Amino acid sequence: MSPLLIALLGALLLPVFVGSWRMSLFGLALQGVILAAVAYPGLGPLRSAHAWLSLADLGLVRGVLVPLALYTVLRAQGAPARNDTIAPNLLSWTLTLGMVLAAFNLSNILVSDPGQEQTLVAIAVAGVLLGFLVLASAAGPFSHLFVATRNG
Repeated sequence: MSPLLIALLGALLLPVFVGSWRMSLFGLALQGVILAAVAYPGLGPLRSAHAWLSLADLGLVRGVLVPLALYTVLRAQGAPARNDTIAPNLLSWTLTLGMVLAAFNLSNILVSDPGQEQTLVAIAVAGVLLGFLVLASAAGPFSHLFVATRNG
């Protein structure tokens, strides 16, 4: 398993377990930077405009500009420090970890060869399942904002 993909899973789980909008923004920024690092070797030599645009989108826009813009708006609005994306109880946390385990089991079925592709599928499925969990359990639009920017 690639350490970058496991770090991406950690960045996906960080906003779910830590109930602060600042940590949610930090997790969102981490996701953009880690995705840029994951995509960098596949882009080959950075001679094409496509490669530069992809890295700028992932690293700069999703990793820096969007979280910074959201931070500026939330700080100006005086958002409360605590923001739970899911209910802070043992049942929700168990459901979250169960979804991550189910995503890894599903990736074993979908991709037969173990390796980086299987891990990538597992983390993608875990991201979708976690997004559905947050959308289903969040009471207000604030948590939905992070799901929309994460999966968008």
